[in-house]
Amino acid sequence: MKIAYIAPKSMAKYTIIGDFHFIVPQNIATFYKVSKKFKMLDNGAYEGGAIDFDDLLMMAEGLHVDEIVIPDVIKDKDATLKNVHVLIKKVPDEFKIAVVPQGKTVAEFLECFHKLSKMPNVDTICFPKWLGPLRPMVIHYLHKNERLSYRFNYHLMGLDNPLELYTYEGLGIRSVDTSMPFTYAYHYKVIDIFNVQELTRVSMSTSPFTAVQFKYLERNFKVLNDVIKHV
Repeated sequence: MKIAYIAPKSMAKYTIIGDFHFIVPQNIATFYKVSKKFKMLDNGAYEGGAIDFDDLLMMAEGLHVDEIVIPDVIKDKDATLKNVHVLIKKVPDEFKIAVVPQGKTVAEFLECFHKLSKMPNVDTICFPKWLGPLRPMVIHYLHKNERLSYRFNYHLMGLDNPLELYTYEGLGIRSVDTSMPFTYAYHYKVIDIFNVQELTRVSMSTSPFTAVQFKYLERNFKVLNDVIKHV
């Protein structure tokens, strides 16, 4: 599995330690334009609302990204399906396409997943963080029922507990994104995979860290990179 780190705009360059870049509109920085790593551009739905799709495409072209997440509407199956049906046709051939199934319940999420998996030109299907502790169970259910097709890549949107990653060993999940190292460092804490804490997420507009916070950030990168090695 590959990992990408979401950083406040002022510290974008430190995401180079990840395997690829996961970019949200709220933390766009010139650094991403020059980076040669794989770039996945989110639509910003989880950060407060998806941005206008034409603006998203302009960002994608300006940053030379590889993959775009079609705007989804959190926990709204019908609105998400409508968005994908309309907007997928506007994506230039140069970009890979990622979609995020949604729904008010797991049953609705699975229905949305099934419908999105039948749409043409979809490259990646993402599993949203709001599934919470049920996310591993949902993914294992899909795997058990042979609905995880090798036709797609699979991406985990966000991460609160590194131990979750161990449950996906051998399932072919391509990647995950997280801001955990920055959030923990912001609060002067080291990630302990057996003692996950509920911390206020670091703001994308946060100023560069202090020297002490950067020490915590380095340790947090090591914790997650060590986990990823074994998944």
